[in-house]
Amino acid sequence: QNRQNPNIARPSTAVSRFTGIPAWIMGKNDLKAMAAGDMDPAGQNLTNVGKILGIISVALTALFVVGGIAMAVLGGIGAASAK
Repeated sequence: QNRQNPNIARPSTAVSRFTGIPAWIMGKNDLKAMAAGDMDPAGQNLTNVGKILGIISVALTALFVVGGIAMAVLGGIGAASAK
């Protein structure tokens, strides 16, 4: 019996849409500071991973937005032609 609750994942999915850009920007800035010697480079690998995940998050969000718009437009066209 499957007892997973999809309602738990929905809020985190909605919040994650807004964390990609800050992760990307902060990761980029921190990597620059590490390269300049202004920040301890001990966390460079994790910072780079965070930056990459931020980029992936932004790309997926953009893909879903474009897909949603395309589905709405195509659905509207299909509904209009069915009349």
